[in-house]
Amino acid sequence: MPEREVVLGIETANGRSSLCLSAGGAVLAEAQCERRDALGWLRGSVPQLLAQAGVAGSELAALAVSHGPGALTGVRVGVAYAQGLALAWRRPLVGINTLHALAWSAWQAAGDVAVPLSVALDARMGEIYEWHGAALPPANDEPGDRLAAPQPPAGIALYAGPGWEAYAEQLPAQSTLLPGLLPQAQAVSVLGAQAHAAGLSAPPADLAIRYLREQVAQVPRRVSAGGRASPGG
Repeated sequence: MPEREVVLGIETANGRSSLCLSAGGAVLAEAQCERRDALGWLRGSVPQLLAQAGVAGSELAALAVSHGPGALTGVRVGVAYAQGLALAWRRPLVGINTLHALAWSAWQAAGDVAVPLSVALDARMGEIYEWHGAALPPANDEPGDRLAAPQPPAGIALYAGPGWEAYAEQLPAQSTLLPGLLPQAQAVSVLGAQAHAAGLSAPPADLAIRYLREQVAQVPRRVSAGGRASPGG
């Protein structure tokens, strides 16, 4: 068994899929890709990542996955695969808000974990998924995310994420936009470890995808232990 609690983070909610194994906030192994076939990449990469770190899936303290908001297909692939692994390995699963993961990465990039910021993902249809604040809420609190028109919140000078990059002309003149940041599995793994330590992990089947645009969301399909989805009934 590993000496420290190891958490596998999975992020597939936006364009670039990534994986990270961390323990105590330190990265043990990570991988990322920009393939459209996220599920195929996950199936090949997870065993390689575990072997690289010398950890068996059944030895993990928990798994963590970004469960939205984000690109619907990507979120569903990541959540379904994480549920399948957690069921097969009999490990608890933590859902991490995708915008919270992006905010964690933005604070690391800025080198200041206390500065108020706003992060956003492009929700299409002239809207963004947005979160702003100076600190993430507790994992069992309301996440504070929203689906909104791309209007910058008051009192914020630091912005990050593809949502704000798509609407950069809307940002205040004296603000700073951190370029090229996407949600990353490292953030999902680290935040997942914190939530697990706080007793907030749960049985895999209990994890729900976070939809903010209900009118285009569909009912998720049931997931088997092998990570394959089957139609709900």
